[in-house]
Amino acid sequence: MKKLFFLFFAFFLNSQASAISVKVQLHYENKNFLKNIDVCFWEKKAFIFKENPSYCTKSNEIGVAEIDIPEGEYYVFSEKKMVDKYLFGFFGLNPLKATKNMVLNVNLIDYPTNFIKKIKDSAIRGRVFYRGKPVNDADVFLYVDLSTELKGPPFLSTKTDINGNFRIILEEGSYYLFVKKKKEYFGPPKAGDLVSFFPFFPVIMKEKGGYEVHVEMMKVSERITESLNKLIKVYGTVKDKNNSAIEGVYVVAYDKPEILGKPKYISSPSDKRGKFTIYLKDAGKYHIVVRKTLGDTPDIGDIFVYGEVNIVEDNENEIEIITDFNS
Repeated sequence: MKKLFFLFFAFFLNSQASAISVKVQLHYENKNFLKNIDVCFWEKKAFIFKENPSYCTKSNEIGVAEIDIPEGEYYVFSEKKMVDKYLFGFFGLNPLKATKNMVLNVNLIDYPTNFIKKIKDSAIRGRVFYRGKPVNDADVFLYVDLSTELKGPPFLSTKTDINGNFRIILEEGSYYLFVKKKKEYFGPPKAGDLVSFFPFFPVIMKEKGGYEVHVEMMKVSERITESLNKLIKVYGTVKDKNNSAIEGVYVVAYDKPEILGKPKYISSPSDKRGKFTIYLKDAGKYHIVVRKTLGDTPDIGDIFVYGEVNIVEDNENEIEIITDFNS
């Protein structure tokens, strides 16, 4: 009996030691609504369901929520259902790596209470807004899972028209809807970019029928982009075999030597000087590849394998890549 007690006590101490305190500061234009906001964490997995969060807490009267959770990576969302509106917020750099005494800033945005409706059309269609005005030329992405952490090429995509409308025909399945309008197509969001993670997740399509949705976008603030300082920046130059800069190619990073499937991270296209930037969440060994195109399996002449590099945390990570591409 004593042995069982000590084993339980040791397990309790170990679980307590691995727990970390996280504080979430919520922001909304009317501070009277900041109390009793549900703030929930989903452990990073390929599939997460809104109705099954891993951990939840509520905000106090000044919009601060505090919670102790195990170390790990999480998606973070917050919500409050009201009679005439629905408040929803998400951390703009989802998923995040929770660290001790972390403070997150989350902006809440207004949704109508009927932001999703069933329709007979076998599609997801709807309109995208920012502060009540339609957003044109926004990228609407559908992912079948979260294995790529909403990075890289989606399963399906389209753009909104001048009135913020979009429509994507879909087969049966579950989908995560993500919308963005960014100055730079790839890379983490920057201050001033518009992003949105649809608050009904996943959207499950059945044999007959689909959904009409209302999507509200959030402007990424300086408070959010401060978290970029915790990411590891890798930058450099891509050149052809004649040592001339190559414009418009992508530097992709795999965390496995097979370099198959979707990469872990993708850079923005290289500029006229061949310059590229890629942000990583963790230091370590990565396998670097240069691609002329993304999406389908590349042709032999459209890919160059640079090799393995060791990325160091809190240090300069500059790479010069000499490819075998022609100019």
